[in-house]
Amino acid sequence: MTSGVVNAITAYHQELLQLMYCDNPELNYANLKSLQKQLDEMYTCIRNNQMMLPNYGKMRRYGEPVSTTFVESTINEVIARR
Repeated sequence: MTSGVVNAITAYHQELLQLMYCDNPELNYANLKSLQKQLDEMYTCIRNNQMMLPNYGKMRRYGEPVSTTFVESTINEVIARR
């Protein structure tokens, strides 16, 4: 489980919620509601799929190879077939 990723996103999510209710005009962002919706969707997706996310830190500590080559290769194949 990659609790570090989930914890970081949870903290960012909470900070954004605090900014939404802040009356400071310097922190006013015109599209804050849209940003909030997108971050909520991303947060939900990561929360629901956290068991599928590799824990690269743990893999590195145990001397396992850390590579994204297989993902890059898959993407290149998909693009090439279009």
